[in-house]
Amino acid sequence: MSTNKYNLRNLLFSTLQKVISTYYPTLLKLEDEFYSAKDKDTFFLNNTKNTEAIICLQQFIQYTTIKLLLNNLINNLEFIAEYKKKYDNFIINKDTFDSSQLLKKLTGITFEPVLTAHPTEPLSYEILHKVSKLHIHLEENQASFDDKFVAALLLELMKTPLTPKCKLSVEDEVKDNLEYFYKLYQALPILINKIVETFSSSEIETIKKHNFLTPRSWTGGDADGNPNITALTMVNAVEAQSKTVIAWHIKVLNQLILKDISDIGLYKNIMQLRLLLVQYHGDIKNIEGNYKNFVAFFNNIMLRNEAVLKQYPRIKTILENFSMQLNTFGFHLALIDVRQNAGVYDEVYLQISKFLKKPITYTDIIQDNSLKKILFKAFKEDKFSKDYPLIQTEFLRIEAIAKFPHIFSNLIISDTKNISDILNPAALCRIFKVNPTIVPLFETIEAITNAHSIMQACLNNSHYQVLRGNKPIKIMLGYSDSEKEAGIFILPLIEKVTSDIKKHFEKQNLELSIFHGNGLDLSRGGSTLFESEQTIQGNQKRYLFNTIDNTLIYFFHTLNSKLHKVEDIFLPEVTKLAESSVISFKDLFKKGDNLSSLENYLSVASPYWLFVKTNNFSSRPSSRKVEDSKNTAFKPWLNPGYYPNGEVLAGIRAISQVNTIEGTFLNFNLWYGLEEFLHATEPSKLNKLLTASPVVNDLLLKSLIGVELTDLNAARQFFPLQIDNKFFLTIEQKYNSLMNTINKLNLKLPIQVVGELSSKKDYANSIKHFISFACKHLVYKSVNYHPKTIKELFPSDLTEEKYLELITNLFGAAYCGFTEYRAPPYSLLDVSFTFLLQSNNLQKGKDKS
Repeated sequence: MSTNKYNLRNLLFSTLQKVISTYYPTLLKLEDEFYSAKDKDTFFLNNTKNTEAIICLQQFIQYTTIKLLLNNLINNLEFIAEYKKKYDNFIINKDTFDSSQLLKKLTGITFEPVLTAHPTEPLSYEILHKVSKLHIHLEENQASFDDKFVAALLLELMKTPLTPKCKLSVEDEVKDNLEYFYKLYQALPILINKIVETFSSSEIETIKKHNFLTPRSWTGGDADGNPNITALTMVNAVEAQSKTVIAWHIKVLNQLILKDISDIGLYKNIMQLRLLLVQYHGDIKNIEGNYKNFVAFFNNIMLRNEAVLKQYPRIKTILENFSMQLNTFGFHLALIDVRQNAGVYDEVYLQISKFLKKPITYTDIIQDNSLKKILFKAFKEDKFSKDYPLIQTEFLRIEAIAKFPHIFSNLIISDTKNISDILNPAALCRIFKVNPTIVPLFETIEAITNAHSIMQACLNNSHYQVLRGNKPIKIMLGYSDSEKEAGIFILPLIEKVTSDIKKHFEKQNLELSIFHGNGLDLSRGGSTLFESEQTIQGNQKRYLFNTIDNTLIYFFHTLNSKLHKVEDIFLPEVTKLAESSVISFKDLFKKGDNLSSLENYLSVASPYWLFVKTNNFSSRPSSRKVEDSKNTAFKPWLNPGYYPNGEVLAGIRAISQVNTIEGTFLNFNLWYGLEEFLHATEPSKLNKLLTASPVVNDLLLKSLIGVELTDLNAARQFFPLQIDNKFFLTIEQKYNSLMNTINKLNLKLPIQVVGELSSKKDYANSIKHFISFACKHLVYKSVNYHPKTIKELFPSDLTEEKYLELITNLFGAAYCGFTEYRAPPYSLLDVSFTFLLQSNNLQKGKDKS
């Protein structure tokens, strides 16, 4: 069946409709019942009376979620089609730079995407694989629509549980990342070959030798708050990555061996390369040495066969592309960042002091070689395990770093607040004669504001100077914790601090690199502007790296951003304009009645306790408690005595708190403060800022999308009469006032402007109502209202094991749908803002108010 981008949506959804009508006909009837029901709670109560009804409801929620997935998939395909046109001519246009300038700029750019396992991707590996398979099929077969193949895939999606069956292990998370790294592996030669089209032959060699990509991973090494990350998982991650990348290398050479090569010498050499790779596969004891030996042998073969390869241009191209992949991914695939909280090292020093029966500081360890030997000897003799387990755990971690210093090259210290937080772990590493780059991660507003003075104190410190040596200086900026404190309008301050620190280091002729921990996730408040080194988490990995074309767009978009990046001259002004917004958000969290009302509101209105705390989509506990790492999702809810108590905000991670807020369908963490910003900015000035300030572009894009994703009607359903709704009324009043301001300024909303995105609100309707229904009946806590257990709300005669599986699938499907609804792909946000600027009357200068 022939197709084009305009009817693909209809074809895909009509095929899904046929699959449902053939295999799940009751779901269509259920869908009609839902939309015609005036009281949605009654609808759900009527459809949860027995096991059969619950299974049918789970399938209905899964069906709805799949529609959301397909909608985002099609939007992404259309986005790719438009961007491919744009980037077909990328780099070829040299109006801005001459060749030498462009060459210098290009060879100064390196992409460092850091793939994490942060718990924002609820979909299981099986579902991700099938969605990717469908995506690639549709992308590669745009001239025709194979309805039978697509129908079979859609049926598979309906039959496969959306969420993992059990708590993910660290090994699962490492495996999941490998698929995305493979897209980077495949896309890299295409990127470089596209770039070299711009240059003369004398410059091409320089381009090809430049390392454009340094892939990194936190998976297996991010121990901050995750007791499941150990020295063993770190080593296992190295092994998994090494085996995988060597297998990819073998796959490339296998393609060559299958080709018709009449030159016996060349064929024999390729076979020798392949046999050497097979020999090295799985040998992690000498990764660096094996890699160097192989590269030397490969280069020798390329040189020896230079004349012969001219007769085989296709084989020469494959080998040249392989050389790029080999130089970038080596035998390690990706560098693994190790991360730990500064407070953990404080505790390690306390335990060391108890063990030695005298106070010990980083200065003592740095200066006293005999002390290093005593601690190392005690570790090797296992004297810490029983009484000082934290010393043992962290020493094992540092020992793993020492085994693979080139792979574990960064040690990130989260919650850095002073120079001791940087030098404490650096000194401990010296016990094992290893010296990774210590990367301070500034997260709180206070820490980010003080980052400049903390780093200057480091530069003035003799111990820091010795430990750093000639290594580059790197700092990391967190987003979710600062956004949790002050809302999204803290971003200009983060950008200003970044700019000021860079300028300060430049004056001292010191190179500083900034590592952005934004995750590219709208909900965390992280910058959607592409940075060369940044964390990419959860479903954002899926949106960016699920196909080669998506990956190329990521490369080109980042490259374009770095080549044409200009200083935001309005940054100091924007920071001041945002001050009132930050104050307004902070006031929400002040101690007293308002804070009490907020905590009550979040605890009763949010699906956090149902959909995040008890689900399976991360090896990391949802709060800083090991007991949250239960393997059986929802088991606590079988116990009538199990309900969360204490402050809902206590101990919850930044990401989980964002989920808590967003679960109310109010998204106030994204837009609260926007009204103050708009009032502080004159309309004529706002016009200029929209077009000339990247920070304002970024800020308004996310705030306005946050406004659009807000659903007061759904949020209002959370409240029975006896629940204090003071905080909800505060948010509602603020929202209505903000909408009046937006309408007066004639600001257009991004999703509203991009028409194809608006339909997803209809798809999400049943998801939103189910979440509010479940929260009302399972989470509410008050003197007069006793919440049900899951068994009371969803009666069933199944065994506990089968019942838990059923409930996990039901709530998991709902959370997956919720995630797709509230977190559209970055690519779509980018398109949204393009349309926003094009259609915004204010931007065009038509608004004279």
